[in-house]
Amino acid sequence: MLIGRWLRSVVFHVTSVIQMTAQEHEPTSTSRVRDYRKRMREMGMRPIQMWVVDVRSPSFVADAHRQSAAVAGSDGADEDQAFIDALGLDHG
Repeated sequence: MLIGRWLRSVVFHVTSVIQMTAQEHEPTSTSRVRDYRKRMREMGMRPIQMWVVDVRSPSFVADAHRQSAAVAGSDGADEDQAFIDALGLDHG
């Protein structure tokens, strides 16, 4: 049979499947963030970006010191301090 001879002459090439390493299975930080944001949006949330003062900066420290000195030297300093003490915010 012609087909039988043809099949015997055909070389079948089977490629092996190389297992991916665990690292290749792990999602990237980009995909994790995208998935997290998607889940949050599905819960009705939306992202916002908020900028706050860097309390570690020298300019903030200097300005805070200037303002606290101004309050301490004001006419109502005793009342202001009594109010802060009543709130329990005195961490000194």
